[in-house]
Amino acid sequence: MFKEQVIPLLREKLQEQGNLGILQSKVLRIIGLGESAMAEMIQPLLENQDNPTLAPLAKGAEVHLRITAYGSSPKEEVRKILGDYIYGENEEDLEYAVAKLLWEKGKTLALAESCSGGLLSHRLTNIPDSSRYLLSGLVTYSNEAKINILGINPELIASLGAVSNEVAREMASGVRRLCQADIGLSITGIAGPGGETPGKPVGLTYIALEGDRFQFSNRYEFWGNRLDVKVRATQTALNLLRLYLLGKLKAK
Repeated sequence: MFKEQVIPLLREKLQEQGNLGILQSKVLRIIGLGESAMAEMIQPLLENQDNPTLAPLAKGAEVHLRITAYGSSPKEEVRKILGDYIYGENEEDLEYAVAKLLWEKGKTLALAESCSGGLLSHRLTNIPDSSRYLLSGLVTYSNEAKINILGINPELIASLGAVSNEVAREMASGVRRLCQADIGLSITGIAGPGGETPGKPVGLTYIALEGDRFQFSNRYEFWGNRLDVKVRATQTALNLLRLYLLGKLKAK
């Protein structure tokens, strides 16, 4: 009733009285950009703070931008500037944005997690009907699990360590093959506070993704306590999956 009758009536009355219109507020969710980098990109819009007003806010491992305006919102102008850094609006979180893409593309997913301890599986299964896209989430925490379940060559782990680019790639490949999924996604790292070795500090994480004739892996160093590292690792993994599904992730 409010949407279909009250709002149109208020809009009509305000227009008759010559008012600017209804105050609208939207929150754009941004991933892959820090607050200062985002502010620099939208600086021309930030310089005009009468109508609309733009309020950037760092929110954990992402940035939110609240747009408040009378009349028409400059949301589309902001979208043109920030592009694929924007993943959702208002209450739409990153796992839901990824789930929608998996549904739309009709793709299935299998996960192999080490340092994240199942957090990535947890986030994706918080979405109703997640069984439509998630085939399996394996926590292959020990070296033995990586070898016995995912089929990783023990000599590879012995020579390079479980926290390495090569092992991350083999984890993604192994879980994809094991579960016969369209996409395999893996995380391996050192969540801390202990476990670091020379050349491998706390927070060091490798994330890998394998699809049909596609492989990607990369090294990351996350900061914060143990939970911070796990959250940032899963946030990054979700964003990589999002970009892959959008066709914006380059093989590496």
